[in-house]
Amino acid sequence: MVPFALDSHGRPILQLAGIAQHTRNLKADPRASLLVQEPGLADDPQKGWRVTVLGRLALIPESEADEALARFVERVPAAIDYAKQHDFLLYRLEIERVRYIGGFGRIYWVDGPSAVREPHGAGLEGAAAHAIEHMNQDHRGSMQDMCEGVYGFRPKDAQMTALDRAGFLVRTSEPARLLHFSFGREIDAAAIRPEVIGVLRRAQAPK
Repeated sequence: MVPFALDSHGRPILQLAGIAQHTRNLKADPRASLLVQEPGLADDPQKGWRVTVLGRLALIPESEADEALARFVERVPAAIDYAKQHDFLLYRLEIERVRYIGGFGRIYWVDGPSAVREPHGAGLEGAAAHAIEHMNQDHRGSMQDMCEGVYGFRPKDAQMTALDRAGFLVRTSEPARLLHFSFGREIDAAAIRPEVIGVLRRAQAPK
């Protein structure tokens, strides 16, 4: 049982300890599956949906580790401390097949390419660059508010570095961090502005 986050393509990111039995197993055979099921159905879990993601676990290369950690820390804040321990490393599940059960009689197999998303699909390929430029020119204060409201610190400066269908990345200075902010759903180009505003409103809402 492990927490997970998703990368920009929707592939699971895991943070695993070297001493864990599942880590030892994957070093011998990288094939793995991750079961995700609908929460809150303790009385009868079979009533809800469940998804089994099958593939191979691969160590995330150092060049991608900062972004992967930012995405994971958003889901699991304590992971920032685990990352300082050399025994914990980040892995990605390269999806080969997905088994989806949506309830009685709703059972499907989905192949790997169909299960991942195109980060800049739905019109984001051109729109994302424009949105990033606009945020960095006119709304750095808003991004500082987001950092403070979501992550509990206000940096001296904040700049958006990437935006995809599921969220965006912000790099801060003093302190230097890379942070991820999720939309909570996949969006199209028309939804960029309201979704970014939605993140700001959640950050500014009274705790």
